[in-house]
Amino acid sequence: MVKDFISKDTADIAIKDGDFLVGYSDQHHIEDLVRSEKGEYKQNPLTGIGIVNYINAPLTREVKTRLEKDIRLQLTADSFEITQVAVENFESIIIDAEIND
Repeated sequence: MVKDFISKDTADIAIKDGDFLVGYSDQHHIEDLVRSEKGEYKQNPLTGIGIVNYINAPLTREVKTRLEKDIRLQLTADSFEITQVAVENFESIIIDAEIND
């Protein structure tokens, strides 16, 4: 597991006792990948899943498979070891992964 600055749900960096809060960041990093669109990271323009683009799509087997494949591809490219990726619906996506050190 990797440590980094912790951010709040508002994307602001968390501060405790006048200092930046540091903690495990794997889960936060996964959330950033899922929410970000391709092209948002200038240095890595192919990084990002863009979950917002899937939300209004019909939840067919093909869409679920494409989303799971995209999540696996993005996490693998970012050095994560994936245990599980499962899309139940767009509000329930299970991702169990840790970054390889």
